[in-house]
Amino acid sequence: MPKYFHYSLIFFLCFLSSCKFYYKTSEVNAKLNASVNSVNAQCNEVITKINTLQGTFASIPCKSNNEPFKSAALLSEEINLGKATITNELKIVNEAHASFKESTKGKNAISSGTPEWGVLKTTKKSIKKTLKSLQKNGATTIETATKFNKYLNEYVMPFVKVCQTSSYVVQSQSSLNQYKKIKENLLTQTKEFSVQVASFEQKYGKDFPNQLMEIKNDLTIILSSVPLLDRIYTKTNEAIQTVTNKTANLPTIYSCAENWVLVTDLDAAFQKSQTEIDAIQLQINTAQNHIQTIFNQMNK
Repeated sequence: MPKYFHYSLIFFLCFLSSCKFYYKTSEVNAKLNASVNSVNAQCNEVITKINTLQGTFASIPCKSNNEPFKSAALLSEEINLGKATITNELKIVNEAHASFKESTKGKNAISSGTPEWGVLKTTKKSIKKTLKSLQKNGATTIETATKFNKYLNEYVMPFVKVCQTSSYVVQSQSSLNQYKKIKENLLTQTKEFSVQVASFEQKYGKDFPNQLMEIKNDLTIILSSVPLLDRIYTKTNEAIQTVTNKTANLPTIYSCAENWVLVTDLDAAFQKSQTEIDAIQLQINTAQNHIQTIFNQMNK
């Protein structure tokens, strides 16, 4: 058979069949689903790893005007751009896949040269491009996130104090309850001294009027301390309630945030209260010791 006749036969056969290739839609979809699911899984894995490395920086309301927050914010922004690129590429893949499924809906097979075939090629190309880009952008972004995580732990977190508001309020309330105990002890001591002073007055009042006047003055000092402790308790409790109300929906406060003043104000309130209580306690002890000294002298 002449060669030209052989070529003509092939051309003729291709012409009759239009040289088209046919594929079952279900088989193509199954392969695409597997590929797209793989891309989604890999992207999500990368994003999860990046988010973990970013840590809690996004929730720290520190101003990025000064270091080390300025450098941390720049690194974080670089990471966010990388994540946005990955997310956008993933969106393109899923949209291309959705477009293919929509174009082949109700069709058992697709053939080359049709619009569906073009969508299939676009989808496969998008998947291939995204996988390649994911390897590059994912590795770069993870590297930046790793660097950021190291910077965060070494230069940011050591300088940022964190207050868990619920436990802070509980601790503050516990400290306030100590003031109640101080008052209760004082009331017990006051009753005891009142009995002793009354006994002293009955036994020695007429013979030792000056000593009686001294211990009565001391007892007055002790008795006057009770309302002072009440005032301190009330004032400190109000400070605690202010923090409680303003942090009702705020589980965490950071020292670089404006609302950190809630912590410093309450700490200052406790420090002031403790200073006042120490002064009152010293005054009470002085009065008690003076009364006891006079009692001891009379009992010799």
